[in-house]
Amino acid sequence: MKKSANFFLLFLFPVLAFAQNRIDAQDIIRQIDQGKTVNYQNAEVVGDLDLTQLQNKRLKKAVSSIWPGSQRNYVSTVESPLQFTNCTFRGDVLAYYAKEGENATYQADFEQAVQFVNCTFERASAFKYSRFEKEISFRGSRFGEDASFKYAEFSTSPDFGGAKFTNGADFKYVKFPRGVDFSGATFEREAVFKYTKFSSGANFERATFASFADFKYTEFSGPPQLSGITFKGSEDFKYAKVDGRSFSTYLLKNR
Repeated sequence: MKKSANFFLLFLFPVLAFAQNRIDAQDIIRQIDQGKTVNYQNAEVVGDLDLTQLQNKRLKKAVSSIWPGSQRNYVSTVESPLQFTNCTFRGDVLAYYAKEGENATYQADFEQAVQFVNCTFERASAFKYSRFEKEISFRGSRFGEDASFKYAEFSTSPDFGGAKFTNGADFKYVKFPRGVDFSGATFEREAVFKYTKFSSGANFERATFASFADFKYTEFSGPPQLSGITFKGSEDFKYAKVDGRSFSTYLLKNR
């Protein structure tokens, strides 16, 4: 009987080892507020992970707007390194939002390295206007709803290699540093890179655009890597340029 029990435990151990731990999003916020390193593997994060309401939240600026009163911009700063591997986020992951009915926006900036590797975002993920000062990776991650990185600022090259965007992906107005990686990425819905600027070394090898790919007014400094890129839907490269020359001409020669 004892041998049978031991055999059962040995059989069950791999299942337990790879089972996802259930973590409340508020526990992660508390860790960040306490200045602790956040490191989770094979975890299921429940609830909205709202990074815009940290204890260090401050009013960054108030500017005039077309609405009565001033537009206020509140910024929280994530001072802890964040590392999530093979994690699933059941709720929204928010580093930006505009509160309905208020003339206020809330965003989060990141002082340390941020890694979401092979993660699944089941709901919205918003990093609009966020500033990333260290390494940033979303390699192999899946975005189930809209993913917004509009106006985001990257100090080092972000890694989106192998990422899958099942809904809209918005990178409008982003200025990417040299070496940004979208190799093997899949965009199932609209992908917006309008007015985006890429420094030398932008990698789109084997990337797939299944729907509308918006590269209007996009600027590349140095030729991008496009080997194996696939466009299954419509595309717009109007006014896009590579080193000041027409990008459409470059694309036709290098597909």
